[in-house]
Amino acid sequence: YATGRVLPPVMASATKAKWIREYAEKNEINLSGSYAYSDSISDLPMLSMVGHPVAVNPDLRLKQTALQHDWAILDLR
Repeated sequence: YATGRVLPPVMASATKAKWIREYAEKNEINLSGSYAYSDSISDLPMLSMVGHPVAVNPDLRLKQTALQHDWAILDLR
């Protein structure tokens, strides 16, 4: 049943990146050929580990980071 509480592990920031890396290794997924999408700077660890990071409707800090690293930016608003 739904309680509104989030149970650990919380998939955010470095925890999300660690889980993705472990999953990719276990399943022989090439991260340099993979895409990741985010709107928040909190996903920087995840975006930094793939070959094709995409900032979607990014917050200010993520937009600045994407511009500095020449990452794709999608504005879907």
